[in-house]
Amino acid sequence: MTLPKSLRQRRRYVFFEAETFPDASFCEHDLRRALWFEAQNLYGDVTSAETRAELVEYDTEQGGGLGVIRCAHDRVDQTRAALACVDEVDGDRVGVRVLGVSGTLDAGLDKYSDAVPTTRATTADGDEAWERGDAVDVRTDDGFMCGTHHDYGKE
Repeated sequence: MTLPKSLRQRRRYVFFEAETFPDASFCEHDLRRALWFEAQNLYGDVTSAETRAELVEYDTEQGGGLGVIRCAHDRVDQTRAALACVDEVDGDRVGVRVLGVSGTLDAGLDKYSDAVPTTRATTADGDEAWERGDAVDVRTDDGFMCGTHHDYGKE
């Protein structure tokens, strides 16, 4: 039996981008565990459970991905704070940027799904590179070098 709309708990959807190095190899499950761990460390068991934060979707790609977290409508700030605390997932460094908050999943997907596309490229020296907005990651012999188009001389 479905509850009437007036009795259902209100939700919000937090859309975020997880930015990592292109060789990061974590999955949705690992990100879910890291988010729950950070929320518990920040707020404790009771308050982290009250946020009702749940990773609904995480679309992985080279160098990061778009994610959606569903949470209680009155706990968006706590959810954003817990998300900001995530800096490592399964041993891979991660930077999380909240793109926005929406009342419905469809409206948020329409607005934020193509926020910052990642494209694969090759440098003039033949090195692998990934472009994300203004940022560029280049694979070198020692690892990855990150910068902007201005750092690499591309206008």
